[in-house]
Amino acid sequence: EVGQAPGRLADRYDVDTAAALGAGAFGSVYAATDRGTGTQYALKRMPRGATDDAGFRREIGALLRLAEAGGHPNICGLREHFEEGGAT
Repeated sequence: EVGQAPGRLADRYDVDTAAALGAGAFGSVYAATDRGTGTQYALKRMPRGATDDAGFRREIGALLRLAEAGGHPNICGLREHFEEGGAT
């Protein structure tokens, strides 16, 4: 289950905000490194208003159902989420 992560994003991850890896309808993607493990992740930063969009809710629902079914090798999974400032 994906839930609100404890603490702040900056407390756990180093995020390279100098250059986005990509951008789409719901936000931009950045490289992030877990400070504790050194594991690299893709972090999507979305404006808070994007999460109110019906298309976003459909997309997240589909991703969660896919994750529950065991995932897919070509689709990134959801790990955790943070809500800070005007973004999630």
